Amino acid sequence: MLGIMGAMKVEIDEVVSKMSRVNRYEIGSCWYNHGYIEGKELVVVCCGIGKVNAATVATTLLHKFECTSLINIGVAGGVGAGIKIGDIVLSSRCVQFDVVVDNTNGGALGIVDKFESAYIECDQALVSKIEKTIQGMNIACRIGVVATSDKFIADSKVLKDLTAKFAPQAVEMESGAIAQVCALYKVPFCTIRTISDTADEHAEGDFASNMRQTAKISCEILKRFVVGK
Repeated sequence: MLGIMGAMKVEIDEVVSKMSRVNRYEIGSCWYNHGYIEGKELVVVCCGIGKVNAATVATTLLHKFECTSLINIGVAGGVGAGIKIGDIVLSSRCVQFDVVVDNTNGGALGIVDKFESAYIECDQALVSKIEKTIQGMNIACRIGVVATSDKFIADSKVLKDLTAKFAPQAVEMESGAIAQVCALYKVPFCTIRTISDTADEHAEGDFASNMRQTAKISCEILKRFVVGK
């Protein structure tokens, strides 16, 4: 069964609205929507913003609902030349760029305990299937690194440093934690993020004005993927 996560209600509403035979379960502070889209079974949940919320819900999806793959949908800040609001970024790898476990010799930035690299690989077969779904939708799509921290990024200087270290295509606040959980349990994972802002000094205003419309784009991609269109 497929598990779908979004940090905010607006990021999952469009998917839930298309589900049938829905049963809702309250676990912790979250509501898990179990149902079907054109006969395909899935669980959709708003996990809340931030890495701890995301990791908690991801673990619940794997153990309580026995999900065999997870997809994170929602919005993100875009990074890199030419990226525009409304573009899609699919995660090839995720990194938690605010993690420093070992401060020896300046620290190993982004390397989470139990992992040898800062980059946590996403499931390439899942990424490829989602990419094929996007083809023909007249949406610009990039596959690349998605960078996660527990801070909303709205600073071009931070972006410059982040780009030099990890070369991400998008920044947000959940995917790295979900990727970590899925890697530990060997469950396929990918994130579908629509760019709502460019993570610079204009980010907060752009995010607020574009959030609802851009969130609908990743929802539409997810719906098409689920039904195999």
